Amino acid sequence: MNALHRILMEIKRRIYLTALIILSWHCLSFSQTVPLKVQLLNITRLSDSLTRANSSEKLYLQFDKPYYALGDTIWYKTYLVNASSLFPADKSAIVYIDIANDSNKVVKRFSIPLAMGRGWGNIALNETEFIAGTYTMHAYTNWMRNFGDDYFFNRTFYVTGAAEKNWLINKQVSALNDTNKPSVNVKLYFNDQDGTPERNKPLLLNVFARNKHLYKQTLATSANGLLDFNIKIPPGAAGLTITAESANGDKKATIPIGLNRPENTDVQFFPEGGNLVAGLPAQIGFKAIGEDGMGASISGEITGSDQKTVAVFKSLHNGMGSFNLDVKAGESYTAKVLLPGGLNKQYPLPAVKVTGTVLQVINDPLSDSLQVSVKATPDLMQQPHSYFLIGRARGIVCYAAVLTLRDHFVNRNIAKSIFPAGIAHFTLMTAERRPLNERMVFISRSDISIQLQDSKYRYLAGDSVGLKLKVTDETGKPVAGNFSMSVTDDALIKTDTANSENILSGLLLKSDLKGFVEQPGYYLSKTPEAARALDNLLLTQGWIGYDWGKVFDPSVPTYKPEQDFRVTGNVTNVFNGAIKGTHVLLFSKSPGILMDTITDKKGRFVFDRLPKVDTPVFFIKAVNKAGRSFNVGIKVDEIAPPDFATKKASSPAPWYVNSDSTLINYSRKAELKQQQEYYKAAGHLLKEVNIHAKKIIKGSKNLNGPGEADQVFDEKDMEKAGKKTWLDLLTENVKGFREASFKVKVHKQVPAGGGSFLTRDVIIDTFIHDYFVKGKKAVFIIDGIQLDSAISIPTFVDLTNYLNFHNAEDIKGIEVNESGKYSTNYIREFIPDPWTYNPAYLDYAYIEITTRGGNGPFFGNTPGVYLYKPLPLSWPKVFYKPRYTAKDMVNRPEEIRPTIDWEPNVNTNAKGEANIWFYAGDKPSKYTITIEGTDWNGNFGSASFKIKIGGK
Repeated sequence: MNALHRILMEIKRRIYLTALIILSWHCLSFSQTVPLKVQLLNITRLSDSLTRANSSEKLYLQFDKPYYALGDTIWYKTYLVNASSLFPADKSAIVYIDIANDSNKVVKRFSIPLAMGRGWGNIALNETEFIAGTYTMHAYTNWMRNFGDDYFFNRTFYVTGAAEKNWLINKQVSALNDTNKPSVNVKLYFNDQDGTPERNKPLLLNVFARNKHLYKQTLATSANGLLDFNIKIPPGAAGLTITAESANGDKKATIPIGLNRPENTDVQFFPEGGNLVAGLPAQIGFKAIGEDGMGASISGEITGSDQKTVAVFKSLHNGMGSFNLDVKAGESYTAKVLLPGGLNKQYPLPAVKVTGTVLQVINDPLSDSLQVSVKATPDLMQQPHSYFLIGRARGIVCYAAVLTLRDHFVNRNIAKSIFPAGIAHFTLMTAERRPLNERMVFISRSDISIQLQDSKYRYLAGDSVGLKLKVTDETGKPVAGNFSMSVTDDALIKTDTANSENILSGLLLKSDLKGFVEQPGYYLSKTPEAARALDNLLLTQGWIGYDWGKVFDPSVPTYKPEQDFRVTGNVTNVFNGAIKGTHVLLFSKSPGILMDTITDKKGRFVFDRLPKVDTPVFFIKAVNKAGRSFNVGIKVDEIAPPDFATKKASSPAPWYVNSDSTLINYSRKAELKQQQEYYKAAGHLLKEVNIHAKKIIKGSKNLNGPGEADQVFDEKDMEKAGKKTWLDLLTENVKGFREASFKVKVHKQVPAGGGSFLTRDVIIDTFIHDYFVKGKKAVFIIDGIQLDSAISIPTFVDLTNYLNFHNAEDIKGIEVNESGKYSTNYIREFIPDPWTYNPAYLDYAYIEITTRGGNGPFFGNTPGVYLYKPLPLSWPKVFYKPRYTAKDMVNRPEEIRPTIDWEPNVNTNAKGEANIWFYAGDKPSKYTITIEGTDWNGNFGSASFKIKIGGK
């Protein structure tokens, strides 16, 4: 569908909409006509204008493969579109990516620049930032934050440790039906990576509920490697995991238990349109979710107050389904549900309302129209009320009509062609603009077709593979567009292209629904069962509808769209007044950047057109008319990132739990690949060489000399830390730094005895709560001045507040002196009578902090200077494609390439064609080729293909 055709469709839609309103007008008395017609047109105008002015954005990322190992690289392509048109986004040109671990702590944040809504990059899974475990990627734009983080792009994946020596573990968990002592039975089968059982081995088991340790126990495996035991479940326990460790500690594994007790299955019922109304038929959707957050298969019956069965039901897909019910006045309905494991449980259905309306929509996949019906109770039919029926898609009103319900019900056949592809949202509201009923349906369209024409039927190992991509629209015409392609080896990567999220399910379905959507790709698989399952999904998860309050009372967006990377802020005087016309300098050390500008009348400054920098660190300085920074304050606009701490993501199990052969092979190859990094081409192991360069901190008052300390963190370390507080910086970086209560030796004067007034000095043990480094009390020295002697720090709380008040960017470096080698000079300087032996003096660790101002504990920010460390920008890198010769195929190490090829920027020409090539690996196998992308008019395509390498 080209741009001109879309404009004609919009004109057609507007004419159709106006005609509907005029036709509906004749159903009413003349006195009501003009105000209702005007009001409905006004609602349409408000809704459409709000959407055009403040349209949200949708984001989708394609990845090269579904799971990774330490040392791997994640290759990704970003598609950002306008939510209303699905054209490439024109508001934002920067996407933020946060990667959080299984504790929801963000371990990596960066941003990527976009052009025409497209961008691509890579993430190195190095061991300095990542460990084996579960991670969730959150991707969003600053503008998307105005609409809530439920609509961010989210993806959870597991990273395995490439060099892990773990077992392969088969897990079986079943609940024990003992209501007095809730517990589960756990069966764990331990095998080595060759499949041999770990026979008769003692294993230390520790059981945790999230971060709380419950208990530990040592058990021995049986002759077939089995541990069979029960676990008591404390009240409210969640996030149950077990760690298993061998007797000598050489093997360790973490096994999530994933409690899925049937009695804790959550079952909810959702009447179509919102309510059960007496005397009106109802379609009721239901959704059952297990304790693990996934859909649970259920069945059951609906009974009335007389316990007679009035309806039966059974889930169709992922715990969801629907059934019809004749709702009777004065009845109360109960669902008797058969849960997994054979447990029966009862759930009440929503209460029956005496009066009201229902909205029903039948979406037959084989029909070109929607059957929409509105029904009302007799008391409403007798009143001359009028209603508005509005159908919206992507925030735009596509259908609107004025209805009266004098004939008990209204039926309408509404053409699907007036709606774009994706979710359409119907609302029945009163003439006073109060929504009564809502219903979501999915409008399916023929997507753009992606075909792959390979030049050969079969390829040999090491062959150059040439592929021709052919893309057409629903009429067979060629499509010029932008696509990304991943090629993976089936021997190492198991793909689930039928159920996994793709660009269609991501941008047309998942991005419009709140909450977790399990197997999103399944719903658009174009089978009759998938169509029914999709309607059930929208009956349940789409039950909470559009917020019309935002249309009638729009709010001012909090977050602004970002077109480019820029640095903005303001300059003020000592009275916090704006300073206009003052010079502001921006400079960077690496790479060398020097820019200047002048503040406007509001004291604002802007630096744009900045050069490409991966990890920028900028020093920004403001000077007054005299060229000095005295009495000048500077502040850079920095927006706090979203807080994902409360987000609960689904947690895939580690690779070694209930693994199939593909995952096991991938893990082994990942380990072998890591080992190959240490070998020369001839196969000789390189000797490990450790190079240690002393870190020097300029301006340090270290009594041993700059850099002479047990631990040193220099200016580069501070720049990496950014806005972290001193306390966070010390906790995360200084080895052995922690808050604790410790027993220490202190001096105390006691009477000498014998009736004398003399005293004697004794050393006693006492407990103090403080900060320690490797068991030694931390003493803070700021620019050579002891902290608690310079300012009053009477309590531990005061010290904590002080350390939390200052940021890492305020200082140049930290030197930790805790060993006898480096603490002696500090003992002599800061301890009275240092020449008198006192073992208590050895229980201190001295933390020397050098600030940028060099003024000691009283320092503030350096006047007129601001250290600004924005998020790193990820610039695209080229995926390496090896070229082979006949000589290369002989006497070389085994090649390990889970991702054979990654092409993030494939552009089809006017004929809808593009040529792609890559070299096949050196082993016979099958490859999965996944291609996704879009034309420039809001149409998407996704396809998967197989090719064979070598073999018969």
